[in-house]
Amino acid sequence: MRAHRPEQPSPGLVYRARVEPHQIGWVGALCEGYDGLAVLRTKDPKLGLVEFWVSPGQRADFEDFLAALGQEIRIHVSPPFEPSATTIDGEWVERDKPEGTIP
Repeated sequence: MRAHRPEQPSPGLVYRARVEPHQIGWVGALCEGYDGLAVLRTKDPKLGLVEFWVSPGQRADFEDFLAALGQEIRIHVSPPFEPSATTIDGEWVERDKPEGTIP
C-alpha cells in the first residue's frame, strides 16, 4: 500500500521576460513595492532575462502590473507556466522548460 503524500501547495506562476539590462534593478524595486504580488529573479543580467514568480491568486493584478510596466519600458514577456511541483531542499525546481518561452 502506498503512503499518502499530502499535496504540495501551488507555487503560483512563472513569467519569463526580457528587459533592458540596466532596468532590472528598477523593475525589481517596483515588484518589491507591491507586497506579495511577485518575486523577480534575474536569470541573465547581461541579456536582461528575468523571471517573475507570481503568487497564487495574484495573476490578474500581476497582468495589470505588466500592462502598466509595458507603457513605461520595453519588455517582452512569454506566456506564464506553472513550475514543476518538484522541490529540492524546499526550493521549487523546474523539470521541463515550456516550449515557446524566452531562453
